[in-house]
Amino acid sequence: MDKTLHKFQLTAEQKLAARSIWENDVTVLSGPAGSGKTLTALQTFLNLRKQKHLDKIVCVRLITDTFDEHLGALPGDKDEKMLHFLGPAMDNLEQLLNPGELDYELSKNKIEAIPVSYVRGRTFVRCGVLVDEAQNMTDEMILTISTRIGLGSRMVFCGDPQQRDFRGRNGIVYASRLFEGLEGAGVIRLSKQSICRHDIIPHILDRAEMLTQVEPK
Repeated sequence: MDKTLHKFQLTAEQKLAARSIWENDVTVLSGPAGSGKTLTALQTFLNLRKQKHLDKIVCVRLITDTFDEHLGALPGDKDEKMLHFLGPAMDNLEQLLNPGELDYELSKNKIEAIPVSYVRGRTFVRCGVLVDEAQNMTDEMILTISTRIGLGSRMVFCGDPQQRDFRGRNGIVYASRLFEGLEGAGVIRLSKQSICRHDIIPHILDRAEMLTQVEPK
């Protein structure tokens, strides 16, 4: 791992997550906002590909309106539409690749983005599969995606169980239960100590937790 090109300074917890991704077929990576879940997964995928273990990266996301927002029809073909929902992955890829590298990867389909509805029937061979915002997925979605993994692939489910947008579903919790203790799988939980997005975020989360504990008048 030390000889790889793509190296972003990781916390101790993130290093454990990277090692799990490197050594296991499936890793479930949960943690609070800004704790580097997506960044750690993508960096490790790039490192694995640099070492010729993977051929491409596939990002799977649930494509649906959240927070009661209605976005309407988005312009472009499927690939262009998907880029609108690939913000978290793209933000991290821009930290790990220079613009020319990223444009090349996208143009050569070395980085693919697909909605959950396109997963059924697929088999991901020698792919790094990032399942992002998994907390918003149903148990059935998690199970369907899990059974798409093919030979030589690594699959990572990322999510924050506290940031689900739909009542009655929390796919990252289901994924943790599904893979906990399973051979070839790892379950890693990042804490607020791994938050690297901005120093204020842990304080925001602490305040939010305190407010939810206040009894309504």
